[in-house]
Amino acid sequence: MVVEKVDAYERLAPPLLNRFEKQVLERSDVLEANDQFLLKRLQDLANRFAVAGAATAESAKKDSGGQRQHRYRKSGGATQGALRATFCGWHSDFLSSLLLATRARQESVSNSFSTEGSHKKMAESATDGSGLAAAPVVAKNLEESELFATCWEQLLWLACPERVCRVLAQRDLQGAIRNELGLDLRNVYFRRQQHSSLPVLANTMLEEWTSDGVGASVMVATHSPLASDVTHELTTECPWLEVTHVALHELDQERDLRQKVNEFFEEAQDGAMFLLQCDPLGTGTRRVEHAKNILEIARAKFVLQQHTEVDEETEKGIMKQSAGKKAPGIGNGDFKQGARAEEFDIRAASQEASVESTGKQLL
Repeated sequence: MVVEKVDAYERLAPPLLNRFEKQVLERSDVLEANDQFLLKRLQDLANRFAVAGAATAESAKKDSGGQRQHRYRKSGGATQGALRATFCGWHSDFLSSLLLATRARQESVSNSFSTEGSHKKMAESATDGSGLAAAPVVAKNLEESELFATCWEQLLWLACPERVCRVLAQRDLQGAIRNELGLDLRNVYFRRQQHSSLPVLANTMLEEWTSDGVGASVMVATHSPLASDVTHELTTECPWLEVTHVALHELDQERDLRQKVNEFFEEAQDGAMFLLQCDPLGTGTRRVEHAKNILEIARAKFVLQQHTEVDEETEKGIMKQSAGKKAPGIGNGDFKQGARAEEFDIRAASQEASVESTGKQLL
């Protein structure tokens, strides 16, 4: 049985759990050895950020003895409550998950660049007769400073605006962030990133976050409910031709959501957007997570279908192109040699198209 840790501790019956040997696996358990130091740096800076963001609000509160209350500090760091108020969706294993995802994303991009560069070298060496180039050696150890700065920039996407403004009022911490990360907090949060409105975010970031050539899958947390005319705003202020807006709390059953999602992906064209509104006051957390799972599975099937169709069209084009070529050796009566050479050309062209499409998907 595989269950969430929270469900095991709070929902499942103890007699059921006692029947099994229990093993707890967290994201921090699968980190590499050299990532532990990086995780400690992320935790220290996140604690300082949360404490500084709450310092202004807490400075006005004093107990009966005239001392400031420090309920935001615990064992030299910020409490879970302060961290949740500073970063949306914070949990105890949050930074480990962020570090794993960021490293995997950067390694994928690095592998795609290395594969594409190696493929070009192989093509050049094949044309000039110098032989095949050596296989590329992908560097596994990325620069820690670059990975640390990238993780923190991703973390800023989840920082609450009022906490960021309070941190900006403290020059010491702002200078420390600039020295440790090489990031200008004001410039990154208010200029490079988009936190002002949903149309601005969709208009500037969705295209940039498209990693598979099909579209982007984004979860946005807002302080206020979406406007009733959000569809009109997105279609007028963004280059989206069709926006399907569905409110989760208005659906009665799971099949209603599945039907709307399936209808969207069956008719999805360039410029189509599916917007699922989840009101936390009208919808439970488990229902929201289940809805996310439905969307992720449906989108994964759609992406796989699109890539399969592209691969089939590419393979058909290669077959037509190779069919028009005359196989060498046939005129001399060596039909087997010509057929083998033709088969080698087809396999080489197919491998070239596969490597190129893989590199584009990873980029």
